[in-house]
Amino acid sequence: IEADRHAEASRLLKMLPKDDPTSLLLSARVAEGLGKTTLAATLQARALREGPPFVRMEAALRMVERDLAQGKIAPAEAVRRIDRVRFLWRGGALERNALERLAATAGAAGDVHREMAATATLLRGFDLGPAAPPLLGRAHMRLEVALDGERGLPLAEAAGLMW
Repeated sequence: IEADRHAEASRLLKMLPKDDPTSLLLSARVAEGLGKTTLAATLQARALREGPPFVRMEAALRMVERDLAQGKIAPAEAVRRIDRVRFLWRGGALERNALERLAATAGAAGDVHREMAATATLLRGFDLGPAAPPLLGRAHMRLEVALDGERGLPLAEAAGLMW
C-alpha cells in the first residue's frame, strides 16, 4: 500500500478475514488508492465503529484527510477533528501522523498557534531523522512571518509556541 501498488495489495488483502477491523482499514486505503472513494468511505466507517481504539483513531484520521481533500470540511474543522484524535491517542506512529497533518492543516488554515505547537511537539517528541531539518526551517520561517506586521505575535508568545 505504501508503495502505491494497490492492485497487488488488494489481492493480498483478500486472504485476510473480511470482518477484521484492521483488514477493513487496510482495504479502505487500497480502495482509496484505486479511486473507489465510496467503498473506501464505507470501509473506514466500519473500521471506526468496529475496531479497537488504535484502528478507530487511524480511521478517524483518514476520514478527516478524505473529507478535507474532497472539500467536505473546512481546514478549521479538520484541525478540530485532528486535535480530537490527538487528545484520544498519544504516542507512536499514529500521533506522529496526526501531528504532521495538524501542522500542515493548521498552517493552511492560518492557525499559527496550532501549527507551531504541533511542529514543536514533533521536534521534541519524535526522532524525525532527515525530516527534522526541513521541518525546523519551515518553523523558523513561519515564526518570522508570525512576528512580522501589525498583527504579529508578541515575541514571548511566539517563543513559547516552539519552546
